[in-house]
Amino acid sequence: MADVALGIDLAWTDGKTSGLCFMERTPRGWDLQEAIAETWSNEKIVDWVLRHSAGTTVVAIDAPLWIPNPTGTRDCDRTVASEYWKYLIGVYPCN
Repeated sequence: MADVALGIDLAWTDGKTSGLCFMERTPRGWDLQEAIAETWSNEKIVDWVLRHSAGTTVVAIDAPLWIPNPTGTRDCDRTVASEYWKYLIGVYPCN
């Protein structure tokens, strides 16, 4: 079981804000120790992860992907949008 959990939410473009959070397991459950949002370089993020890792660490990363898609929106993206629009659920197309 993990002693530390780190969350990383990367920005979509360089120079934009990314978010990082650090939680520790305690006898009461998970305690949020740090949550910050600022512009980060890759090196600064790696340093932050290494500084906050201890024992067994779980790292969750939400990162944008760039997938070349010359034909535009994928069929699966269109299907999700058409089926779930009434619930305000959609996807950001990978193109």
